[in-house]
Amino acid sequence: MQIKRNLYSTNNICRICETEIKFFDDAEVDHIEFYWRGGKTIPANARLVHRYCNRQRGGRE
Repeated sequence: MQIKRNLYSTNNICRICETEIKFFDDAEVDHIEFYWRGGKTIPANARLVHRYCNRQRGGRE
């Protein structure tokens, strides 16, 4: 949750659709390098995205 707070307070723009994430609860932390491909759960591999953008992206790049 701390990574999400830091990302949101720094820049609340969705890294998928490039629009503002207006509400904290609409945001999710996404792995830049997919977790299932060995991406680590660390701040350097995290980006802030809309929850619904992340769902649509699924396991696709």
